Amino acid sequence: MRELPVGTVTFLFTDIEGSTRLLQDLGDRYAETLATHRRVVRSALAEHGGVEVDTQGDAFFAAFADASDAVAAAQSVQCALASSPVRVRMGIHTGEPVVTAEGYVGIDVHRGARICAAGHGGQVLLSRATAAFLGSDVEVRDLGEHRLKDLPEAEWLLQLIVPGLVREFPPLRSLSNTNLPAEASSLIGRQQEVADLAELIERDDVRLVTLTGAGGTGKTRLALRIAAASVERFKNGVFVVWLAAITDPQLILPTIAQTVGVKLSSAPGEDLARHLAGKSMLLLLDNFEQVLEAAPDVGRLLAATAQLKVIITSRERMRLSGEHEYPVQTLGENDAVSLFAERASAADPAFRLDPVRPTVAAICGRLDRLPLAVELAAARVKVLSTTDILANLDQRLPLLSGGARDVPERQRTLRATIDWSYHLLATDEQQLFCRLAVFSGGCTLESARAVCEATLDTLQSLLDKSLLRRLGDRYLMLETIREYALDRLQAIDEEGTVRQRHASYFTALAQEAGAALEESDVARPRRQAAPGPSVGVWFDRLAAEHDNLRAALESLVALGDAAGAMRLALGIWLFWELRGFLKEGQVWTERVIGLPGAKNQREFGWLLNVAGDFPRFQGDYSRARELKEQSLALVRKTGEKWQLAVVLHNLGVVAAAEGEYREAEALHEEGLALRKEIGDPNGISHALNGLTALALRQHDWGRAATLAEEELEVAQQAGGDKEALLGSLHNLAEAVRHQGDLARAAALYDQCTRISWELGALGAFAECLDGLADLAYATGDLVSATRLWAASRQLFSETAERAWNPDEADAGIDAARSGLGQEHFELAWREGCAMSREQALSLGLTTAQSVPLPLS
Repeated sequence: MRELPVGTVTFLFTDIEGSTRLLQDLGDRYAETLATHRRVVRSALAEHGGVEVDTQGDAFFAAFADASDAVAAAQSVQCALASSPVRVRMGIHTGEPVVTAEGYVGIDVHRGARICAAGHGGQVLLSRATAAFLGSDVEVRDLGEHRLKDLPEAEWLLQLIVPGLVREFPPLRSLSNTNLPAEASSLIGRQQEVADLAELIERDDVRLVTLTGAGGTGKTRLALRIAAASVERFKNGVFVVWLAAITDPQLILPTIAQTVGVKLSSAPGEDLARHLAGKSMLLLLDNFEQVLEAAPDVGRLLAATAQLKVIITSRERMRLSGEHEYPVQTLGENDAVSLFAERASAADPAFRLDPVRPTVAAICGRLDRLPLAVELAAARVKVLSTTDILANLDQRLPLLSGGARDVPERQRTLRATIDWSYHLLATDEQQLFCRLAVFSGGCTLESARAVCEATLDTLQSLLDKSLLRRLGDRYLMLETIREYALDRLQAIDEEGTVRQRHASYFTALAQEAGAALEESDVARPRRQAAPGPSVGVWFDRLAAEHDNLRAALESLVALGDAAGAMRLALGIWLFWELRGFLKEGQVWTERVIGLPGAKNQREFGWLLNVAGDFPRFQGDYSRARELKEQSLALVRKTGEKWQLAVVLHNLGVVAAAEGEYREAEALHEEGLALRKEIGDPNGISHALNGLTALALRQHDWGRAATLAEEELEVAQQAGGDKEALLGSLHNLAEAVRHQGDLARAAALYDQCTRISWELGALGAFAECLDGLADLAYATGDLVSATRLWAASRQLFSETAERAWNPDEADAGIDAARSGLGQEHFELAWREGCAMSREQALSLGLTTAQSVPLPLS
């Protein structure tokens, strides 16, 4: 072997995709094919100055002194194998590894290997470190940041574009196609459990695995490890759904939907099943025990989706057909001792296990080797010797474990351990520990101070004792510990007071957010205001506090505080609406308007309008009309002209959807007159939008074009707000396309497609793709039209929305099927369904830009 490069080195890793299947397909010819592959790789390494570091099976590890040589070698290999049945994935990374007698060592070696593993056959992935050394003549595609297995930090990846070869590949096999958290600490032991569960997940006949066991046995930690190890297997993603803060079984499907990015209608089970149909996905549903009534919903979801698999953690099994229960036992003695040692060393770097191993083993035995109990005890080594810890446990556990006999032994042991830890706290620490239990889904330093009078020192002390955990800027309690803390809070008779503070704090947060979000709403008049957080920042903050907002609203409803509940609901209704929590928004607003005293509140009429939006977006126009008609009657009496204009508009939309066009026009015209009276340009544009949409529904293209022109002009004069421009541009594009002006329609679709993409407005983006499909069909490009219709339908399914004119799309699809023939149509349709959103965007813009300009 040639001498290994030193200093800054570029690694090239290669691996054959699907080698086992290739062996089965080729049979005796596999050996010859593999030998050819090896000759090609070694020839490229020799030509471009690479050193073969290692070869294992069908995988190569090579090193180069120059990054451009590594890239040239990769290109050479891919071109040479283009016609071969062998598909090779490649990863290239540049770093400064350590050279030893055994070869290279260091994180850069692991990083290069993981980059390779994230790719697909025929694909070459580069780290940003490598890309920095390449010239402008090398074409790459930025794939963004991706979390890779076993690497603590995300890696920014790029794809090498090899001229003449395939450019489009499925999503990377990275942890980025998941929301799994990074592992905060190592998993001690559990090798057998990991192997057993991995085998279960791999089996085709296993769709549902439930990890059962008492609190503190490590069910969640084990399930997360299995889920992380399965990311590469499930091409459509692996997602954890946190259920600890959910107590209403009706919210399980909406919570799952929100996690995987589905907007629900009035039939959440059907919407979710439709979205997941044909997708290879793994869901981890954590802490299911408090919503066991929702187990049949999970069963129906599995029955409707052939490739979905589900892992559940719960103290009880689901009792569903096909369920595989896996009881999670406590740790073995050696593993429990190792866990104690690791956590003790984290608390006190001076801790050494060997001198106290027998004592630690005795401590673990006293704690039934429950992982959480062991961690709590280990956190005390900073202030107590292991002998003192054992003595304390010997004194307290017999007494504290003598609780209710119907509680499992291990659960009593864990509770006793938490109780022991609690009694070792100082008085101020005990008080804060109890108060923090009112938070659902954790808290920030700011909210802990406001609600619990916390100090940073006391919070840090609870962290040090493993009674709190920290994730980013949030402080979290494990649910088992929180249950204990809530019991303690009730015992010291502070729960009512602290819950009132909690509700007040989050009501104030909701009101602040609501004011900012409504200020951004295109229907509301603009006012000069000091700059503050953007809409996206507010949505992210509300998403982080969603569980706390739910808890606060539950407290206010339970207390019958109609005024407080109304303020909170009116603060976050736009968050519910725009982030897809339609079912949840409907449940909460219906509960609030039903509270005694709600009708006496000044904002009751406006809340009725808000409540009517949720059934409207879910297609329940009857309930939407009922609520909005009540709202209209009350808002007319208040004299709030802006609110009245909005209610008129919304009721007009409902009437149009029901086919009551004359009523809809009268409502929109009244709303427009009010907007003009107020002198509100954004509102005028919004009202014109309603009239334009009505004209489009009636196929009055000339009137629609005239109204859309006026709508767009007003929106531009009002400052060109992108949300307002989006609807105006789309309406005008639809109108002029139907009038036959395809070139202008193309330019307008191009604009509104770009804006919808920039805003992340998926429903509007789907509408734009639908219009672009109509455009492609009109120009004779039936293949692009079919692909765009398929992509549009896919998005409409995900957002639980429909095209404004589905009949036209259906007619176009039928005509394209007839023109292409069934076989070619189905191929184009499958290609459209398989496209990523980025690919759909690219095809849509290409379609718009391909429309020829009219001859002058």
